[in-house]
Amino acid sequence: MNKIKELIKKYKILCIVITIVIVLVISTILVLYFKNPKNSFIYNLNNNNFTKANEIYEKSIKYDKKVQVETEIEVEKIIASITENFNNAKKGYNESIELLNSVEKTGMLKDKVIEAKKIVEDLNKSKTAYLKAIEYSKSGDYYNTLVEFNSVIEKDINYNIAKEKSSEILSKYREELFKTVDENVAKGDYDKSIELLTQLSKISPEDKEIQTKIEVYKDKKIVSLKDKQEVNVVSADFHTQWYSDTVSGIKVIIKNNTNKVIKNYTLGILAYDKDNYPLQISYSNTLFRGKGESVNIQPGQTGGEDTYFDIYYNEEKMKTAIACVESVEYYDGTEWTNPYYQLWLEKYNDKRYSN
Repeated sequence: MNKIKELIKKYKILCIVITIVIVLVISTILVLYFKNPKNSFIYNLNNNNFTKANEIYEKSIKYDKKVQVETEIEVEKIIASITENFNNAKKGYNESIELLNSVEKTGMLKDKVIEAKKIVEDLNKSKTAYLKAIEYSKSGDYYNTLVEFNSVIEKDINYNIAKEKSSEILSKYREELFKTVDENVAKGDYDKSIELLTQLSKISPEDKEIQTKIEVYKDKKIVSLKDKQEVNVVSADFHTQWYSDTVSGIKVIIKNNTNKVIKNYTLGILAYDKDNYPLQISYSNTLFRGKGESVNIQPGQTGGEDTYFDIYYNEEKMKTAIACVESVEYYDGTEWTNPYYQLWLEKYNDKRYSN
């Protein structure tokens, strides 16, 4: 029995000794660890003890190139882990920004910190867009769903999912929108069709079929508006005096397609040289704006045969003239502004002529 007690006593003593040795070893390791300026700096930085961290940096790191490089490597790892943890939803936005602000207070790697803040900002916007896209998709709002999914950046862990979902929804949205566009075109509503297709092109800019449809319907809209003019230009020809070959004006004949009598009108005139390039026929630009007053053009009749518009012209030989009615005032007091006029200007003004 005594031998057993003695063995137990020796065992206890041995345990105590081992424990003391372990404590001493750990203490020594910790002392040596924290005696290292880099380790001490990182420890204080991670514990938000910025005053102490700055003190260590100024005293033991700043002027030791080797230690400074080693410390910067560790700080860069901390910066990278902050952005990574935010991206992986392990840290929130505010917390991540606060952590980066903490690193910034040390004065180390300022450019890296600024870059990391920008990454976190961009990721935050991206993640917000992703969540908005999910909500829009639940309500069947395809357009806004696609807009938000397209705002998810490649660095975001949601990027691949967003692209996959976006592709699926775009296919459905495109098919439905094309059907709606066809219905609008059948009703002659080119404006709505162009509006919808333009909207779609913003979220699918590389889709050439969309761009082709837009151009086709713009042309059809122009033709439609041209054919529906209340007053249209029948011809635009150069006027020359009997004694000279020099152009002294442009004669524009218009036709009244209404059941009202035209009192006054305004129109635009453009002229081109033998190579179909625009000429300056006005004092300031290539567009000449003419006006007819008290013309008294009856319903279904033409006017302008006996008059011409004086023009300012360069010495180039003029070959072609075109014109379009801008607005009309009728004797019954009503007025008409030609919706085709602006499209006509966009197509021809200050551009090489092509009929």
